[in-house]
Amino acid sequence: MKSDDSETGYSRQTVETVFSGRTVELVTRLCPLTTLSVPQTSISLVQETPVREAVYVAGRYCKYSRELCQTPWVVNGVQKCSESVEELISAIILPAFKAPELKFLSSGREDVDVRCVGRGRPFALCILNARTASHPPRELRRLQEVINSSTPHISVAHLQIVDKESTSVLRYNTENKVKNYCALCLVRGDVIVTAEFLQPLQGCTPLVVMQQTPLRVLHRRPLLTRPRTLHAMSAERVNDKFFKVHVRTEAGMYVKELVHGDFGRTTPNLSLLLAYPVDIVALDVTVC
Repeated sequence: MKSDDSETGYSRQTVETVFSGRTVELVTRLCPLTTLSVPQTSISLVQETPVREAVYVAGRYCKYSRELCQTPWVVNGVQKCSESVEELISAIILPAFKAPELKFLSSGREDVDVRCVGRGRPFALCILNARTASHPPRELRRLQEVINSSTPHISVAHLQIVDKESTSVLRYNTENKVKNYCALCLVRGDVIVTAEFLQPLQGCTPLVVMQQTPLRVLHRRPLLTRPRTLHAMSAERVNDKFFKVHVRTEAGMYVKELVHGDFGRTTPNLSLLLAYPVDIVALDVTVC
């Protein structure tokens, strides 16, 4: 989704932070511009196409399917999922605003096989060149109901018209955000899950976890080691081999790797803390 890679240190947010509060004179002195030549040919207007200012609609979405991506997932021209959260919402919103296209903005994203429940994930739609630019709250509630009744895979809430500045909270200060997750875990080996067995997971937080870029995303992420804080954790027995773990983490934590360790690339991890191999079976985002 992003046109830059914030993990390299040269993201749009970083540049805007550096230049915010600087005067034009200071920026000009620090970054002198080369002299530009004056064009010798004139410019003529060939065609005029009126374009309306973008309309922004914000809200929260929940995702209940473990086979649904957030935005269209295309690899080598092949769409990997038949539909996405963005497409399910767009199918209702675009006709209502009589718009040709929109951009989907969100506060993070979950994996295809991860559900997003609870209050849902904040998102915004940047609706381009809408012929109907204004909808009263009653109409937005109606559109919300139409979306929710059109599919069992997602639901949306709190749809509202916002200004462009309001959408900046989706992108900025992400390092200060915390996320809650619930993971269903499987313990391997000749051990039975009991309250005593899970005791090492209780009361060990806060904990700083060092995570190398997971193998599953290494093809599209730089190889880095990232410190992430595990703020809180609790575990409950499901049966002799399964347990649920509830974690509250710093944004950016790779929770799947926190469970199984990713061949030692994430430390500490639940497998190390319990001294038995642990696999993750299912993951839900509960607060984001």
